[in-house]
Amino acid sequence: AVRGPGPDVGEGESLQFVAGDPPREGFGGLPVEVELRLSVTDSPNSAGVGIDAIRLCRLGRDMGLAGPLLAPSAYFMKHPPVQLPDDEARRELEGFIADYRAWRIAKEALPTAPCTSPT
Repeated sequence: AVRGPGPDVGEGESLQFVAGDPPREGFGGLPVEVELRLSVTDSPNSAGVGIDAIRLCRLGRDMGLAGPLLAPSAYFMKHPPVQLPDDEARRELEGFIADYRAWRIAKEALPTAPCTSPT
C-alpha cells in the first residue's frame, strides 16, 4: 500500500508518506514486512526529494549494490560521504541512472533458457 498526502494536509503541517511491499520471506522462511514512514515539516519540495532518493536506493538494490550510493548521496543529501559541486553531482547522478538503464537492458538481453551444451 502506498499513501501520500491527503486533502487535509495544509500549510505548516507535516507531509506523510507510507510505502510497503507485500510480505516477503526472511530467515527460516518466516514472513518479513517492512513499513517506511517519511514525515517532512521543512517544505513540500523536501518530500519529493526524499522520495526520489528512495527510488534511487531501489535502483541500487536492483543492481545488487551495497553501501552508500555516492552519486545520489552527493546530489540529494546535505552531508554526503563525498561532497561534490552541484553541477558535478548532477552529472554523476545522471551517470548512475544511465548505468542502471544499461544494466537493465543487459539483464533483459540474457537468455532465459537453460544451457543445453554437453560441456
